[in-house]
Amino acid sequence: MNFSKSDSDIDVLTKIYEKWENEISLDKNELRLLYEIDGKIQGFGYERDTRIEEILNSKNERDKKKDLAFIFGCKEDQISFTEEDALYGDIIYHWGDLDLEGVVSFNGDLPRYIRGDLFLTYLNELNANLPKYVFGYLTLSSITYLNSNLPKYVGGNLDLRSLKSYEKDLPKYVGGDLNLRSLKSYEKDLPKYVGGNLDLGSLKSYEKNLPKYVGGNLDLGSLTSLDTSLPEYIGGGLNLSSLTSLYQELPEHVNGNLNLSNLTLLRGSLPKHVEGYFYLSSLTSLDTSLPEYVGGVLDLRSLILLYGNLPEYVGDYIFLNQNLFKENMALFIEKFGKDKLNLH
Repeated sequence: MNFSKSDSDIDVLTKIYEKWENEISLDKNELRLLYEIDGKIQGFGYERDTRIEEILNSKNERDKKKDLAFIFGCKEDQISFTEEDALYGDIIYHWGDLDLEGVVSFNGDLPRYIRGDLFLTYLNELNANLPKYVFGYLTLSSITYLNSNLPKYVGGNLDLRSLKSYEKDLPKYVGGDLNLRSLKSYEKDLPKYVGGNLDLGSLKSYEKNLPKYVGGNLDLGSLTSLDTSLPEYIGGGLNLSSLTSLYQELPEHVNGNLNLSNLTLLRGSLPKHVEGYFYLSSLTSLDTSLPEYVGGVLDLRSLILLYGNLPEYVGDYIFLNQNLFKENMALFIEKFGKDKLNLH
């Protein structure tokens, strides 16, 4: 969380609320923050600040069309509140969702800003500019090739599951899941922030920058070499199942499964805590300690030489090589009991 932004947002929102209570006009910058034009208002907790909706939807409801026209310096008829108006053309800002699920080809103009979701689920051809900003979800799940610029900001999920190649910039911020499961190569930086899962399951190689923050699972299951640093924070599991060598440091804490099932060379330390399953099934020698905590299965079926420490806790089965077990039989049985041991 960016605490300096939180401080700033809350301070300005407090001033806005006081002005609203005293029926004092808001300036353009205050309105931009209130309407979250440049991104969601960031507070200190997980709950949305109730003052935002109180101001926007009170009994003395604001004239949103007038406010938004003032913010963007446009005419009021360039602000839309219905889907019919949103597709009329030359719309700057649309308040609400835009559901075009039944459309397979689109040649019209979309609003530049959408405060809501944009569903283009079955679209396979797009000859129009996408919005610069989508406050909610953006679904383009049938598109395989895309020439249009994607928004700079997507507040919810961004579904591009069928996209095979893309030569332009991805959004800098995706607040929910980012599904790019069919993308095999990409030569630009990925978003700096992904609030949910990031699916790059078909990506074969990548040399640019991964996000600094991934709030959910990170799937890099087809990556055969890792030539960049992993995110500073991964809130879920990490799939590196095709990687045979790893020189980068792994996060200290993995909040889901950690899949290193094809790894045969490891230089660096393993996490201290793996919340889910830990697959290390191809490694034959390990000169560093295993995680202190593994919440699920621990797969060490090929490991013959272990120089570091064993975990303090494993929640499920431990798959062990028979030779390793024979050399350390008493230790394994004392630490984990016979029932958890599965020999290979």
